[in-house]
Amino acid sequence: MEITFSFLITSSIVNEAAIVMLFGYFDFRIAILYISFGILIGVVGGYIIDKLHLEKYIEDFVYKIKNSNIVIPKMTQKDRLDFSK
Repeated sequence: MEITFSFLITSSIVNEAAIVMLFGYFDFRIAILYISFGILIGVVGGYIIDKLHLEKYIEDFVYKIKNSNIVIPKMTQKDRLDFSK
């Protein structure tokens, strides 16, 4: 759960639009500082959520979800390259 919340926190702070705007309006050092603090906030937020042990509040049906009808074909590297074209 902490990984999910780290991603949710970080992805809303550090996104492409914000980075491009920061590089355009400010110096690159400000943009790098913003990106660093955005990632740091996401990691610290995920760590705090992990220490709060909030898993008990997740509904049981979430753990019971199974994707049994997904078929993943066995492909070689060449098959993957051909498929991507």
